[in-house]
Amino acid sequence: MYRGGHSNVAKYLIEHCHSDPLSTDEHNNTPLLLGAHSGNLELVKYLADNLHCDINMRGEYGRMPLHLACIAGHLNVVKHLIEHCHSDPLSTDEDNDTPLHLAARSGNLELVKYLTDNHHCDVNTRGQYGRMPLHFACKEGHLNVAKYLIEHCHGDPLSTDEDNNTPVHCAAGSGNLELVKYLTDNHHSDVNIKGRYGRMPLHEACIEEDIQM
Repeated sequence: MYRGGHSNVAKYLIEHCHSDPLSTDEHNNTPLLLGAHSGNLELVKYLADNLHCDINMRGEYGRMPLHLACIAGHLNVVKHLIEHCHSDPLSTDEDNDTPLHLAARSGNLELVKYLTDNHHCDVNTRGQYGRMPLHFACKEGHLNVAKYLIEHCHGDPLSTDEDNNTPVHCAAGSGNLELVKYLTDNHHSDVNIKGRYGRMPLHEACIEEDIQM
């Protein structure tokens, strides 16, 4: 995770020490990409508006500043990038993930609402591993986002990704019991369906995170 977003230090390094605002690190991330992830709106405005740094520059995983702001759940930065810098809310990274996929992953419901309601982002578009935003929300255990995507955006609670994992597989792996109950009790999600490696939601609940078997 990136930390920082110190606009006063960044301004000093650029204006007085002649540090290059277009420079990239070993992952091809620019100061603007990192600033967007930090959530510091003043810094983003300085780099994008004052210095005209490229908002479409792609860094690690082919992500643009908008993608990184969505991953971190920074609604104010996202709004500025879309409304003032004309960043594309339907853009994809190298995994085919859209800002909505990444916003669902962040758990920021207001950000998800902004993208779906204001910019009509498709809740059924498939990103990495064929996952939709609902899968991302469930994988991270975000009940409020999952409920919104299902109840207001008509996301399919029985949808499968390319591994045949359903939202309840993802939810079971997240450890959020209330989310699992919501999917099984309210939407009759099948607890016996087999996903990746032939695993059912029970296996996902029992397995250690990142275990290699």
